[in-house]
Amino acid sequence: MHLSELYSVDCLGHRKSDKPRHTPLEHSWHDGRIYIAPGWGERTQWYLNILADPHVTVQRGWRTWGAVARRAMDDQELRALYLATRGKSPVWKQYLASWGVEDTVEDFLAKKDRLIMLRLDPNNESTPPGLKADLIWVWPIVVAAAAAVWVWR
Repeated sequence: MHLSELYSVDCLGHRKSDKPRHTPLEHSWHDGRIYIAPGWGERTQWYLNILADPHVTVQRGWRTWGAVARRAMDDQELRALYLATRGKSPVWKQYLASWGVEDTVEDFLAKKDRLIMLRLDPNNESTPPGLKADLIWVWPIVVAAAAAVWVWR
């Protein structure tokens, strides 16, 4: 996955402070939908926020849209997701192993209750605003890197 393909998922309200929270997440695309999984399972803070309110904002660059996070549990959907996702993440095998799941479609389906795979279904309901894309801080780093390269030649 390229850095430009990272998405940010913003929870509508933090379950304690009621303030929006922004989390960049690794994701999978399948059949025109985005899927995400909390690496720490039910202890993952952003997942707990989604349980409190599943309405999220998905952001890629300057584009944002609302979605509802729903747990994928259908065997056919999970089979297709497994086949489309398997091996594409650098932590795929470690993720499955951490939940005691072998890297086979049969074991993935048999132990689906251990894994949390969320599908982000687009909707038109009110969601939090996305982050402002402010990359002004990048330019001093680019200039410093270019100067360092020029000096070391």
